[in-house]
Amino acid sequence: MPERRSGLLQNVDASVTRLPLDPAKPIRYARTKPFYMKAGNYAMSSSRNNLPDGGVYSEPPQRPIIPLPADTFEDRQVAILHYRRMNHWLDEAFEECKRNGGFDHLPGKGKPVEVPTEDVLQTILKNAKVPPPWIMLRKDIQESIEYTLELLQTHPDEPSIDVHIKDINKKITQLNIQSPSLSLHRRKVTRETLEAEFEKWK
Repeated sequence: MPERRSGLLQNVDASVTRLPLDPAKPIRYARTKPFYMKAGNYAMSSSRNNLPDGGVYSEPPQRPIIPLPADTFEDRQVAILHYRRMNHWLDEAFEECKRNGGFDHLPGKGKPVEVPTEDVLQTILKNAKVPPPWIMLRKDIQESIEYTLELLQTHPDEPSIDVHIKDINKKITQLNIQSPSLSLHRRKVTRETLEAEFEKWK
């Protein structure tokens, strides 16, 4: 009596083509390519002849490394406990310093806080005791005028005098741009007005 099989198994068996097997010939299995290798997309090499057509498999593509959250590598409960202990230690250090009078002799104690209303950069320069750039430029111009005036009085025919005057006028233009007030502006100088203008720079 033939063995009964379900309709699905009968269909599968019917779709399979059965080839006659010769015991004298070994069975050869075909090598298949991985899913990530497309047809014709593999490197050719004479030293590695692994495929029948002379090709070798290429390395699989590298996947990007995705960083994991910090919670994955540390114990959240331990981190919270360490944070609380640190805050508790800071509070104790503050209270101890307060009890020992560490805040009794601070400058400005009992006085209102001075809120700066001027430019932030000017405030920083003032606290650092650094003069503003326009004041430093003004001092440089004054020294240049004094040197050129001495040169003009001792060697009036010196050709470099005109070069010095031209350089002084360039600096005066920069000074008038940087000065915070019109009253600090200065006029350009010439050979004739150099001495009179120098008196105004003193």
